[in-house]
Amino acid sequence: METEPVLDFEEAPVPAHLQALADASLDPDAEPDAPRDETSFRSLLVELDSMEQGLKTDFDDLLRAEPEPEPEDGKGDDEV
Repeated sequence: METEPVLDFEEAPVPAHLQALADASLDPDAEPDAPRDETSFRSLLVELDSMEQGLKTDFDDLLRAEPEPEPEDGKGDDEV
């Protein structure tokens, strides 16, 4: 039993009428977009570091907002 060949859709031929429509939709006077530079991982890390500057990382105010537990002094409430 033979397996079916895998089709690569990127290299598949485009029907002529579809290619003509795509070519007609392009503005002949429009300038092509400038090629985009690839973003390096290092530049992404630098950008992330700059975004993290000034972020609050200590949340002591949340600890103070919690009610303090009442201290247990060993005396029971059932003493009369």
